Amino acid sequence: MTQRLIECYGKLPKLVSHLHCRASGSDRVLSAMKRGHIRARIQVDRQKVERTAPDLVLSSDFIVGFPETEADFEAR
Repeated sequence: MTQRLIECYGKLPKLVSHLHCRASGSDRVLSAMKRGHIRARIQVDRQKVERTAPDLVLSSDFIVGFPETEADFEAR
């Protein structure tokens, strides 16, 4: 998610009122799933969106069953 796109959510009322976000897990699991991002980046993007467009509704999917350790589970 680019800064320009985040700014559009604050300026363009015709954009949808919701945004589908990646759910953050542990970086090890994200890497094993071959995701191109890390947990810290997801959190920063989410915070930027919330500041720019506080009425925007965020949604996410959760994948259950991918091998994770107790530490991975606690990192959520």
